[in-house]
Formats: sequence, C-alpha cells, structure tokens
Amino acid sequence: MPHFDVCETDTIADMLAMALKMSAAGVADYWDDADRWTRNHFAESQITSTEWINRLAERSPKKPVAWNETGDRVAERSIGAFAGWSTGTISAWKRPSIRAPSSTAAPGTHQGRCITFGSIS
Repeated sequence: MPHFDVCETDTIADMLAMALKMSAAGVADYWDDADRWTRNHFAESQITSTEWINRLAERSPKKPVAWNETGDRVAERSIGAFAGWSTGTISAWKRPSIRAPSSTAAPGTHQGRCITFGSIS
C-alpha cells in the first residue's frame, strides 16, 4: 500500500465544513475534531514564511516567464496563500516531489476558512 504523507488543503477544508455544519445541526459533537484539524493541519497549510520558496526556486530549472505570468516578488506575494498539497510541517517542502502553493486550493480552502472562523462563538 502506498504511503501518503500529504493532504490536499481543500480536503481539510471540506472536513472542517462538514464537522462544523453537522455539529451546528445537532447530528453529533464534532467541535473537538474541527479544532484539532484546524490547529494541526489547516493552519499549518497557510504560508507564513517564504525563505523556502527562494531556495526551491534556486534549485528549479530556469524557464522564461510567459506574458500572463510574473516572476515579480513571488515569495513575498505568497504569504497568506495555502499550500495545495502539504504535510502538517514545512519539512515536506524540502522534498522535490511536494508541490508548491497551488491556486487550485483556493475556492474550497477559503470556504472552509470562512465556515471555520464563522463558527467560533
């Protein structure tokens, strides 16, 4: 069986949304689960430091920037974004097989974040 040590951030957001909605609806009490997932992985998937981005870029093959792309302050502009595939720690970024920030994580991740923080009373 393959070893999966990463998780797509949208999946975490979906788990949070379901746990919070079912708790609010009285199906069961999933508040502690949602709290654990938020603290132990969801929050850790948000990019708060950028030194690794520049190191990763230095090791990556150089390619021209297309007309609809930018290479301007990429690391600085990534602060606050969510990793598309991440572990609970930044150590996974040292491995070249782990993908960097992904715009595909945006819709579900932001919905999950809104539901999560909207449920705090």
